[in-house]
Amino acid sequence: MQAVVNQNVEKSVHREILALITFPMNMSAFRKEAGELVRIPNKWILRNTTHPMVALDNNVAELSDGTFVKDIYHNNPKFYYGKIEVVENSVPVFTRNGTISRYLTIGQVLKVVSTNDINSILFLGINEREIINSNSKGIIFCPLS
Repeated sequence: MQAVVNQNVEKSVHREILALITFPMNMSAFRKEAGELVRIPNKWILRNTTHPMVALDNNVAELSDGTFVKDIYHNNPKFYYGKIEVVENSVPVFTRNGTISRYLTIGQVLKVVSTNDINSILFLGINEREIINSNSKGIIFCPLS
């Protein structure tokens, strides 16, 4: 029995988790066969369940268990990329158009729900309207691991 367990561990490929994804409605599950996505009969990604996502390509998400989900943006999923811990006072929070909307204080912990790379600077979205520069002094970004 031990040999079977070790063989299965060796066959599994560990991929880095990009984000956690939660779908607001039931989604069909797909698998890849000969480069094409084929629906898995009687298998659904249940609504309001969270799954680790390892890849995202052209509106298709690959989950850590090897299943795929098509048309994800049509269903408005929620993403979670990690968290920000504030370790200094007066960390600026910007609106999407670049103006300062408020300042953070020591001890705050915020979820990162989006990321955006602008001119080689990573901006972390904390909600639909506000972003934080990942290079800001006074924050620690803790991505999913």
